[in-house]
Amino acid sequence: NNLRRALSITDIVFLAYWLVSGLHLAGVMPIPADWLYADADDPRIVAWNWSFFPLDIAFSLTGLAAIRYARHANPLWKPLALISLVLTMVAGGMAVGYWALLGEFDPFWFLPNLALLIWPLFFLGGVNHVFYHGTNYSPPSEPFPGWMFYAATHFNPNNPFWNDFSKLNQYVARTQSFLQAGKPNNDVLLYFPIYDKFAHKSRDLLDHFDGIRPEFANSDFEANAKSLQENGYLFDFISDKQILNLQNENNLLKTGGVNYQTIVLSNVQFIPIETFKKIINLAENGATIICYKNLPDDVNGLNKLNERQAEFKRLINLLNFVSTSVDGVKEAKIGKGKILISNDLEQSLTYSKIRRETLIEQNLQFIRRKSAKGNYYFIVNRTENDFENWISLEANARSAAIFNPMNENVGFAQTKIGNDGKIQVFLKLGKGESIIIETYESLLKGKLYPNYEIVGETKKIEGNWEVNFTSGGPVLPPKINTEKLIS
Repeated sequence: NNLRRALSITDIVFLAYWLVSGLHLAGVMPIPADWLYADADDPRIVAWNWSFFPLDIAFSLTGLAAIRYARHANPLWKPLALISLVLTMVAGGMAVGYWALLGEFDPFWFLPNLALLIWPLFFLGGVNHVFYHGTNYSPPSEPFPGWMFYAATHFNPNNPFWNDFSKLNQYVARTQSFLQAGKPNNDVLLYFPIYDKFAHKSRDLLDHFDGIRPEFANSDFEANAKSLQENGYLFDFISDKQILNLQNENNLLKTGGVNYQTIVLSNVQFIPIETFKKIINLAENGATIICYKNLPDDVNGLNKLNERQAEFKRLINLLNFVSTSVDGVKEAKIGKGKILISNDLEQSLTYSKIRRETLIEQNLQFIRRKSAKGNYYFIVNRTENDFENWISLEANARSAAIFNPMNENVGFAQTKIGNDGKIQVFLKLGKGESIIIETYESLLKGKLYPNYEIVGETKKIEGNWEVNFTSGGPVLPPKINTEKLIS
């Protein structure tokens, strides 16, 4: 309903705009000059404006057609709506790009801040090597903005951002140097239920699996991934092929030289018999398997279906679930390990004593990696407020050091051991700021990390300011006088 409403409003407004524009051009209904866009009397501007006409009409008509089909439950509404939205984005991008080239809207001032907001999100997601897609070359003799390419970052000397580009690269390089070192240090393996999606019948376009959305939107798989992240449980996705390579190490699961505490199956419907057989074998040898809501319903595919279903049923019959001390959590012991079923994932994780980082409750986002001497924590304050408090880390550590990838400040952290035996670190982070903490299993001492404090009362500097623009491009704005300095 919201999508249809948005499409309706957008499409009707654009059709009305072109109707009025046509009447104005024909002289039937002149538009007052104050209502027209800048330089509306320039033939080039008029021609550029009308170049949008086929795009706007196309996305408006396909959008209205999508709404009509949706009301009659016709599945064609989805591809029509997609076409309309893509064309709308193309038209919007053309408009922003054009006015940017004219200097009416200058995007370059926010690029440094935008980039600094984007990169921490990649690092938090596990990315540890950043590439700039399409940093295209432009001859120095070419006038601004130089040669451009549609799929490019345009981080080149023609961009006024170029003078500050090295600062961003230094931040990225310092952060990557830590995140590329060591190994992942997560605790939960979240099974990727690809065959559930393969079994879903629809007339949608071919799915592109590069994440959870949109393919698994509103699924238990998506809900569990969000729950894990929002509650401080660090996890990696795992596929059927990767599960076949898992090994038991005591009561843990080992893959790629990294140990995990459990596998989570998110109300899986279809699963390969080889995968399920391996999961049962892992449990028999000491692993803990958590099934959210239910065990898998059936095997995937139709090849030798009866034979595989018989083996699946045999494995299911090995499991005898009984209630546990935690309400709603049932357990089937098998060999040295166990399989749990519950409608509450966090209860199952708590019952299984899966490690959980509590700094998530302080609205800090983070990723943790194993280092040669302890752990690396990359922590970001993405709130609108400065942070100043003690944080507790789920690490076997006696000391810690802080590294600031933006300004190169380094030093040992103020630490203490909490009542739970875990190390606590005193941390000050400005809004949007990121930091790296390295923990050490041994006791190390040295120069403390510099935490600055406000001394005395703050004093507001008032008066008239004259602002002169000394660099930028392609044309510098005139000087301005203001009573308030803002950015």
